[in-house]
Amino acid sequence: MFKNINKTTYLILAIVMALFWPSLQALAFDLADAVAAVPNPRAENHGWVADPADAIRLGRSELNGQIESFVQENGAEVAVVVLPSIGEFAPRQFATALFNHWGVGKKGQDNGVLVLHVLDQRRIEIETGYGVEGALPDVKCRWIVDDIAIPFFRLGSFSDGHIEIVQALIAGIRNPDAERRQLTGNVIRVPGSRVDPPPGGFELLPAYPRPAESPETSFLPFAVISIIALCAGGLMLLLYPLLSWRYRRSHPDPGDQLTYFRKRAWLLEAGAAGVVLGVAAWEWQGHGSLWSILASLPAGFLTQSNRTRRIAHLRNQPRLDPATGEQMRRLGEHDEDAYLAAGQIWEEKLGSMMFDVWISPSGYYRVEQYRGRNTATACDKCGYLTFRKTGVRVLSQATNYTEGVAEDTYECANCGHNEILSRALPSTGTSSSHENSYSSGSSGGGSFGGGSSGGGGAGGSY
Repeated sequence: MFKNINKTTYLILAIVMALFWPSLQALAFDLADAVAAVPNPRAENHGWVADPADAIRLGRSELNGQIESFVQENGAEVAVVVLPSIGEFAPRQFATALFNHWGVGKKGQDNGVLVLHVLDQRRIEIETGYGVEGALPDVKCRWIVDDIAIPFFRLGSFSDGHIEIVQALIAGIRNPDAERRQLTGNVIRVPGSRVDPPPGGFELLPAYPRPAESPETSFLPFAVISIIALCAGGLMLLLYPLLSWRYRRSHPDPGDQLTYFRKRAWLLEAGAAGVVLGVAAWEWQGHGSLWSILASLPAGFLTQSNRTRRIAHLRNQPRLDPATGEQMRRLGEHDEDAYLAAGQIWEEKLGSMMFDVWISPSGYYRVEQYRGRNTATACDKCGYLTFRKTGVRVLSQATNYTEGVAEDTYECANCGHNEILSRALPSTGTSSSHENSYSSGSSGGGSFGGGSSGGGGAGGSY
């Protein structure tokens, strides 16, 4: 599918990534540091609850016992995390990163569940591994959030709420066919009957959105970039139709118009890139959201689609004889070979180039060429795009500790020129060593089972 993406999309992606890559890297490192700072309950006390602010101290022991009994019975792991704050990180993003850092669930089974409760954002997130998504699909996690978490947390019953949440998760894993009433209708505790005291030194925020950032904290450079990019991009997008209209008036032949379009298409590509860059900078300045920036990228694909349709339309329009003004006809694949060189015929057979031959009643003809989809390169001897790989021979196999050697044979389909190039085969132990290193690092040094998140679950605010 990526062969169809032209320079427009690559240009847009390159500009956006060049602008925001430092921010992406900083965000990734900051998130990794924040996740690593969360105390791992398995490493600290062989428990399942991380509550560094003592927000659920009334029910923490009961929760640990409840989860431990279920882990011994079923093997699926449940982690409960209650944090005063995670800064400006999105809870969902933080939950996924923490899940994978600890490795909740058994390795290979991915049967873990993580419950993240962020106090200052008044937010609850349930994150599930692939192995439990069948028993706890997103809709069932949503039932637990709506029917249990939100009613309990709104009244300050954090401990009781988490106990009931875990009980519902266990019930869902035990009975994958459980309906909503069976899953959330067996709550024993009453919201508000037992209220957890506020964590020491931490004051809960009120239940209304945070105030917007003051102008002093806005990203002024991004606003300037946005205005300049939008103006430049918009000017280019307006300039091309004007130039194209003027050219069409003096050049009625579709072939000339196609040549002109292909030479001036950079205006459309650069204009689209400018608009996307401007929107991306504006979104970042206003919201600091990388996901909202991605919403502007379809402009590149729309530009590519419009470019493809325009080229196809002009390519199929009948050409005009420059001497007589008569319409020319395009020859079929078999008939056009009489007007092509041997190298051009081979280029078309290999798909590296495409040719259209137009001929008029007077006998005048013209050959138009287009770059094909295949990637044969130019031959050093004859110059045609007919040089391609024809064979591979392995001289020595790679092992876990040593590289192998292979020979690639290249040959020109037109003139027969050939070359043999040697290359190294990477050792088979490289990727597995990297994978093992990553897996061991992802567990954060604790004793969770090494599972990974499946991206499922649900969240809600109270």
